Amino acid sequence: RPKGSKEPGANSGPSRSDSILLMRTGGGHSAKLSILRDTVVPIPGHGLDKINAAYAYGGAALSIKTIKEWLGIPINHVVEINFQRFPELIDSMGGIDYKGGCVFSKINGGRANGGYTLRLKAGAHHINGKQALALARTRKNLCNPREDDRTRAARQQ
Repeated sequence: RPKGSKEPGANSGPSRSDSILLMRTGGGHSAKLSILRDTVVPIPGHGLDKINAAYAYGGAALSIKTIKEWLGIPINHVVEINFQRFPELIDSMGGIDYKGGCVFSKINGGRANGGYTLRLKAGAHHINGKQALALARTRKNLCNPREDDRTRAARQQ
């Protein structure tokens, strides 16, 4: 939530963005850049705040303006995917392949609390949309507590 907003669930507007990934394609070269959600930047009209608050303050338009002004690069297109549609997107592609270390996480309190529990052993896996969403959202990996948001961003790429 942006500073000064109401309690969780009380906001009628958009929440903070969960992930920000810039991609450059074309011209024979492609590149990806994840911007960590807790990166503090100047948000036009709102002062310094975490970059993910730009979305809560002004949706995609303010997020784009913030990133353009902060990095000094053009942003030509935007793709927004919410938590409800993400699993459908992944499932429509037949799932995705994940290869990496052990991941054990409890999203929204885990299955016992109405959320989702993800358990993946180290190695290669073909995962469905629900698993991919949990993997992308994992910020606290119980298999490796030393992981941080940089690890999460790398998994998302």
